[in-house]
Amino acid sequence: MHLFRYIVTIAMLGFSTPAIAHPHVFIDAGMRLLVKDGKLEAVEVHWKWDEVYSDSWIKDFDLDRDQKFNATETKKFVSEATAGLERFAEFIFLHDVKGTRHEFGGVDNFRLGIEKGSVTYDFRAKLKKPIAISGTALTVGAYDETFFISVSFPKDAKIGIEGAAQCLARVIEDDQHLIYDGMVKPEVVELTCPDF
Repeated sequence: MHLFRYIVTIAMLGFSTPAIAHPHVFIDAGMRLLVKDGKLEAVEVHWKWDEVYSDSWIKDFDLDRDQKFNATETKKFVSEATAGLERFAEFIFLHDVKGTRHEFGGVDNFRLGIEKGSVTYDFRAKLKKPIAISGTALTVGAYDETFFISVSFPKDAKIGIEGAAQCLARVIEDDQHLIYDGMVKPEVVELTCPDF
């Protein structure tokens, strides 16, 4: 299992090849967009990993077998099963109407959990430069460009906006920024706002 986890880590860092990149791991996602003073400042991301892949993590890191991760277990998990929390920001894709990608500078508020046999990640990614959202549209996704890991929003996904009740957020397929050699439209959250 440690070898498999290493392969997935490499894939998440973008080193996998198209030959092995079709999805081997599946994530159900949720997202909340955080707006302050008319600017999008950060995105809260929820990832729920599939039960098959989660099983090895739970066996390896839920050391007291209580179906949750305490602070010590979470620290061990981050150290041994991820490439570092700062790398999570590389998997958040925000594009404006001109197609420009806006970068995220860091990740905090990481929480590790177990939900009905699946490992969950919750974290916040902060934009390097907040974006004014009045009268514009943006798309925000949290996915693996190599498609080794498939990330999708289920019908009951929690999608929300904090600080901009006049805006609308909905899940769409992004046909402007294809992944996996142009064969896959990633699911993203589209944010549209009137002038305000």
